[in-house]
Amino acid sequence: MTDVSNLHISAWVADHLPETLLLTRFRMSAEAHGTLVQWCREKTNRQELPASVILSGLSEILGFFVPETAYMKLENDGNGEGSTRLSLYYLRDRTAEADLRARIRTGINVWLGILYPAKDPDVRGAIAGSALDDANWRLIEVPTGLAQHRGACAIPTDPMLFDALTVHAVDRLAGAALRYRSGITRTLVPHTPLSSPFNGIELVAFPPRVDRGSGAGIWSEVITVSAATFPERSDIHLLAKPSIRNWGPVRGYDADTAPTRSLDIFMPSEGDDGDHMAYKHMSFAFRAKQFGQKNERRIEAVWDCDREQRAFDLLRRLVGSERLTGADLLNPVRGEEGMWVLPRLAPGSGDRYLAGSSGFAWPDREDVAVSLDAPLAVAGFTRAPAMARLKGQLPVTNLFKKSDVTLPARLKDAPDEEKKAWKDAEFARKEVLRHAEVRKALLRTLEAVGNRNGELDLLIFAQQDSTVTLVRENIVKLLGQPDAADGIIMRWEDGLTLHIASAPPGPLAEQLPYIELTDAEKARLNQKQQSEVWKTKQKEAHEDAARQMAARIRGVRNGRTGMACAILEMHESLKTWARRDPFAMARRELAKQGCLPQVVLIGEKIPEDKYLASLKDWFRMLGVLPVFDDRLPLAPAAMTVIQRNEDVVGGGTQKAHAFPLAARVRGGILECAIPEENGDPSWIPYAKAALRIMSGDYGRFARNRQEENQAKFATFFSAALEQIDRRGGALVLTEMDQIAHRLPALLNGKLLFDDLQIGSRNYRPGDLPNTRVVRIITEPKKLPSYYHGVDNKWPSGLFVWEGAERTAYGLKPKPPTVSKPSSFASMVSRHLEPGSNEAVDDVPRVSSQLDEMCVAFMQPTDEADEILRLTHKLRNAHAQYDYSTRKPFPLHELRLLGGAITFS
Repeated sequence: MTDVSNLHISAWVADHLPETLLLTRFRMSAEAHGTLVQWCREKTNRQELPASVILSGLSEILGFFVPETAYMKLENDGNGEGSTRLSLYYLRDRTAEADLRARIRTGINVWLGILYPAKDPDVRGAIAGSALDDANWRLIEVPTGLAQHRGACAIPTDPMLFDALTVHAVDRLAGAALRYRSGITRTLVPHTPLSSPFNGIELVAFPPRVDRGSGAGIWSEVITVSAATFPERSDIHLLAKPSIRNWGPVRGYDADTAPTRSLDIFMPSEGDDGDHMAYKHMSFAFRAKQFGQKNERRIEAVWDCDREQRAFDLLRRLVGSERLTGADLLNPVRGEEGMWVLPRLAPGSGDRYLAGSSGFAWPDREDVAVSLDAPLAVAGFTRAPAMARLKGQLPVTNLFKKSDVTLPARLKDAPDEEKKAWKDAEFARKEVLRHAEVRKALLRTLEAVGNRNGELDLLIFAQQDSTVTLVRENIVKLLGQPDAADGIIMRWEDGLTLHIASAPPGPLAEQLPYIELTDAEKARLNQKQQSEVWKTKQKEAHEDAARQMAARIRGVRNGRTGMACAILEMHESLKTWARRDPFAMARRELAKQGCLPQVVLIGEKIPEDKYLASLKDWFRMLGVLPVFDDRLPLAPAAMTVIQRNEDVVGGGTQKAHAFPLAARVRGGILECAIPEENGDPSWIPYAKAALRIMSGDYGRFARNRQEENQAKFATFFSAALEQIDRRGGALVLTEMDQIAHRLPALLNGKLLFDDLQIGSRNYRPGDLPNTRVVRIITEPKKLPSYYHGVDNKWPSGLFVWEGAERTAYGLKPKPPTVSKPSSFASMVSRHLEPGSNEAVDDVPRVSSQLDEMCVAFMQPTDEADEILRLTHKLRNAHAQYDYSTRKPFPLHELRLLGGAITFS
């Protein structure tokens, strides 16, 4: 298989744009918006209301009546409370079009009639009539020039250029043809953006294709167009990212925690002659909810912005009953009078067996990019150059990866039996040495967390007779054969001792209680009182369940102290009802008793592969180093921000909050910094940080961006960097996706090489003489799609754009979770010639995502290439995995700590 030297990028740069792009804006009047604020307060009984709540659902209704809208945006005009209002943008001068204004007025009127039917019709009419007032319309000229500055990324003179470039390009792509080499063509139909196009505007390849198998599924390609900048690139780039969308019957109902579904609507415009060039596409957000009694349960679609509305009834009213009367819109409606109504399917919504599976094949990626070249050239864009491979190796040995064996030249012509015998013996010899290194790393960690004499307790709360045996077998795979062992102890001569204790899980794996008020209580209490009584009783029941769990754990520990690890088996059926799921509470109680927990879900089959994975994750939670820092040119470190939304979990509610984390490696120990109340970092071994986070014992900051809250984050990051620097040469890994809104210096528009501003402090290399900082981006929405021109199913390595010295783009090697059919399918187009027997549409086309790595801060004598290679290699250095992850060590480990939160 030929190695890939160049990656072709689906990104375009502007080379002959006009000096300005003209946009027309309609913004609802301040008076009309003020009335809506008051009505919404009355309806919700809330005083503090964001504009997204006040105007909920309006963008969807307007998308239906005015589908040619370039984009919508909630904008603040800076005039205080209530100044954030909805704006509609259109390309070119549309101020004189009476029909456009009339349809906007109709859309607002319909929306008001749905949400506020009891309000005065004259007042509703006045609000909608703001669409006719010239004072609410404005022409905006957006300059296409770029600012002169010393930053690393291109910055426009007007920030509106990002949105303007996107809609300008989409306008040219609407109605364009996607041509595949087999001769199949599709028409690009744009989706009316219901918000700012920061994450792009979608164009769907129309008409969709019906699944060749069952015929029940429908799928098509979606091209998402967005504008983006990149370090060391002097232009704003236009990205076109391809993906697969699935539609089909909605079979199940959505849980409260499930993502909102979308109902996609495709409608022809007047004058469409069947080539789909004049089609319009909009969508409605809904949830599939269950109604009725046991024997008469039914699923209905509920409009997400107003749970009193049935989404499909609303759609019938908008479209006209003659088109959709009697149609079950939980099933696709295809081509009725030219209109398509398609419920969207996704794995995140619990849908399975998706038509067309997922992923994009290499030849299709190329065909899409080539198809877009011509219409984008008319719009003023030229394809960006390809990326070239960054050559060179930097060995980083992962202690948890099985030993590699290379046959020596002297045995090249030896008999096969002799070759096999030599390989087996050499592999066994290397594994003995590797196991000794792993135990050495584990012993260092146990000493750091306070476990004396190299002892570690393993608690196994088992529901299966075979569990203890499986655990012991997998311990041998990780640590090697013990020098002494009996039923409860495994001991090695280097001083490591494991104590194994097992017992049934009892209350740790039983459904949590759920309180029901008695009829007498309901009769004498009003709704508010009932709620308060229920909360009190439910809290008491949860506290009693927690006490029972804690007693169970203490009984199995039998008075032993020190940090321990635990495996807890639960039946997989427990996760079906979030409020009664014991998962979060059991993990919290285990952590409170000093046990690092691993939960294994069991069902009809014994999940033997899960026990090895659980043991490996123990090593990660203990903080065992996968690579010794004295063998690296720089000690790895990392900083990130964990953000959690409010969520209901078994045993309590997880409140919305955020907090920063940092990690550093020195002397064979992985340490983690948890913030104190004032923002100062408190460094403790990684395992102790894991216990504190799972126990709920850690500092929480607010999610807002108020000055006081932002100052706490700045305090943490400044102190953490300085303390990491004092420990010697360090490579600090950060992720822009999570940290940049708290550390703005890492944003593209503020990125200055070797000049790091944190709060009121500016750090230069002389201020942090031992520190290098690499910014990593793994968010796919702002990274380009790619393809290559050689027969390589899974390219990997580092690639750079011409002229870049401190920025590279990494493709990680193929993980073992990707099957051979999946990687083979990446070479097979989804658009083969009719009659071809090579179609594999039921197999996903899996490929690696490009990840950006940028050396934002380094010392004058450093070589950026070496720092980039080390960053890339650290993706293959984890105790949990012996393969690469998207985020390098120890940034990956910090993210996992954030996922360990139970509830608070």
